[in-house]
Amino acid sequence: MFKLSLTLFFVFLFLVSSVTAYELKENYMVNDDTQMYIHSTQWAAQTFNTSVGYDLKVVGIKLYQATDYMINVSLYSTNASGYPETFSTSWCYQETANVSTSCGGLDTGTYSCDGTWDGTNNCSNTYDGDWSTYGDSGVGQVTYVYINYTNPNATTDVTVSNATLNTKIGNEGNETRNLDAECWNRSIVELKIESDHDGVSVDIYCYNGSTWRSVGSDLASPFIYEEGINWEITSRNEPLVSAEVNGSTLGETPGAFVNFTFDTPYTLVADTTYAIVAFADCVGMTGTDWRLDQTDAAYDGGVRYTSTTTGASWTGNSDDDMMFATYNDAEAPADTCTCAGIDTNWEIDLSDTCNMTSACDIGTGELTFTGTGTFRCNETLTIADMRDLAADQHIIVQDNCNIIIG
Repeated sequence: MFKLSLTLFFVFLFLVSSVTAYELKENYMVNDDTQMYIHSTQWAAQTFNTSVGYDLKVVGIKLYQATDYMINVSLYSTNASGYPETFSTSWCYQETANVSTSCGGLDTGTYSCDGTWDGTNNCSNTYDGDWSTYGDSGVGQVTYVYINYTNPNATTDVTVSNATLNTKIGNEGNETRNLDAECWNRSIVELKIESDHDGVSVDIYCYNGSTWRSVGSDLASPFIYEEGINWEITSRNEPLVSAEVNGSTLGETPGAFVNFTFDTPYTLVADTTYAIVAFADCVGMTGTDWRLDQTDAAYDGGVRYTSTTTGASWTGNSDDDMMFATYNDAEAPADTCTCAGIDTNWEIDLSDTCNMTSACDIGTGELTFTGTGTFRCNETLTIADMRDLAADQHIIVQDNCNIIIG
């Protein structure tokens, strides 16, 4: 028997979050060399792609600097360009100015009529939602229906980038007409439709703030059937899942790992890119820092993104990656850090990042390692034999560590 005393040496360490209840799936903990500030208007994101599907339960990110505010981590899909899909753009059809729609149309619009209308085919037919009924001015009359739509821009987190008008007038079928930006880009979109009975015509106008602009006309009939408006809306998406942590619990240790546990796990689809989005619910320098690799980023499953518009737009940086980890909603593999006991082989999974702080004697047992990572020795370890370490396997020997092989 002989005693082997190893002096303290330093190795490159892959830091991995510790979540005892769940299984580690994705992580990037390399070259943790700087940080990015996050607060209420400056958001950060890291995209990642998983080769297998699993139920995501925990996301961990490395943070520095305590804050008295809540820190939010959310999961989002990514769009075709790879950006976090915190906002999306789609067309929203609103049939009636005073009836809201699920896609964003507001119910605060109005209708009003002017002039003498036909006794049977009156003005109310022009906005009853029935595209087979019509309103007609009386004989010798020119009449008007005024329609005011409230622009969805008036609501929070909604941007309207275009609007078109659907109409059925005269002898025409359903038509889609363009509106000038000066008309639709106002808090109230004002429309006027004119029926000229004797002139046998219908004219459509929109108000641009100073004058009524022509939108279209029909010169074969004075009938006004119906209209509706299409909004091109960009609106904020709800996250797929999210969690919060009180930032006052972080302390001031650089690179403290913080885990965000979701109430309900989210099922990730294999070979799909997702985005981890983080911000602090505070203003300016009262926020916190998300640690990142800015020197030699090697994570090939995603990209770091930043937003100064609360996620309305993103800027990507493929040379950087944020420090993160994800965990499955499954029981973690059996702990391999516990001493195997006398005369028993001991196999340690280095992904468990074991830290041996009590003496261990496995007698005639052999010590072997699987996986990649680091094993820390802080006490006396007595073994019969130990297999050679691979290049990506490391032992950190602390001052109190003695490894006795014999």
